[in-house]
Amino acid sequence: MPINFLFSSGSAFVNQCNECVGGTTKRASDFGADQCGECKSDPNYVEIWDCYGTCNGTAIIDACGECVGKWMKHFYNLCANPGTQQS
Repeated sequence: MPINFLFSSGSAFVNQCNECVGGTTKRASDFGADQCGECKSDPNYVEIWDCYGTCNGTAIIDACGECVGKWMKHFYNLCANPGTQQS
């Protein structure tokens, strides 16, 4: 729950990343967080993007050089010629 502070020219609050935002700070409410909503100030912070561009996603590059969902890993060996697309 954000802590609210009232200032004469508006209101600001401390967000989930412990950053003062809103009001006269001109900072967005998600300041300090990455696109996944994880706080960059967290000592264990790691920003992970899969090959589809999904934050904390599980897609990987298969043996054919294609980005696939991790659930397709059992198809890795189906490429007759790595780098070519199978239909």
